[in-house]
Amino acid sequence: MDDKPPITPRIKEGVQKVYFKKANFTIEKEKGVTYKAALNGKEVPLDQPIQQPGEHTLTITATKPNGLTAAKEISFLIDDRTFPDKTINEFVNYYFNKEIPIIYRFTDNVAITLSGDYNEEDRKMVDKAIKEINAFFPYEMKIIDSSYNPKYSRYIKMVFKPTSDFKAYNVDRNDVWGVEMPTMISPAYGTMEALTLIGTDKEITRDYRNGVILHELLHAVGLHNHNETAQNNSLNQYSDKIVNLGAEEKKYGELLYLGEVKPNLTKEELMKQLKQRIQ
Repeated sequence: MDDKPPITPRIKEGVQKVYFKKANFTIEKEKGVTYKAALNGKEVPLDQPIQQPGEHTLTITATKPNGLTAAKEISFLIDDRTFPDKTINEFVNYYFNKEIPIIYRFTDNVAITLSGDYNEEDRKMVDKAIKEINAFFPYEMKIIDSSYNPKYSRYIKMVFKPTSDFKAYNVDRNDVWGVEMPTMISPAYGTMEALTLIGTDKEITRDYRNGVILHELLHAVGLHNHNETAQNNSLNQYSDKIVNLGAEEKKYGELLYLGEVKPNLTKEELMKQLKQRIQ
């Protein structure tokens, strides 16, 4: 008597978290086994692309003639966003306008740790900055009070110190109120850890310090360059007291965190990926 269930269904081309406009899944079929698929609980044909935008769960069930079954559940997103050619070109030119050769970005949840001379107002501003960045950031980002949490494998370490102490971190400028630097990058998984320094000098008033916190967190999540063309922009080097993201910063973040924009893409590779998104 055959008492072994069929092999759990396997997808030939692997599974991505995000698909642009449509997803096709090809099953590695076992002889004598029948296969059925249900999308969000509703039966669908296996040989047709899935095109409905949004988050989906696909359940594939394999059944032997004797009734034994095995199932595989796949969660993914269909993303059909497109952008004007001008917007894509502006983003690419912004990102690669300095000595940044490839894409650096996070690929999973991020924990933020605070240390140094911070206070409750700093903590509130970090929480506000997280909410602003969530306009485009697709992963969870949260302040944690421990240096380790099993839920997170990526970190932003935020240190509050007088700017005169920045030199201990090999910062060779004495005219900056905040600094961001990636400290651990994986070839496969992108940014694993970033360090941000926030100045606590007396002349950096509460309003200015709030602006520095948002500015450096934007750098930490991957928007490394400054945008000097607009004064009222939190990516401007002299943005001062700005504590809200404008449309341009949100759009750049949205493009950086598209599903197909992987870490380590060069400028040419990024343009090739983004061409499919042109309206």
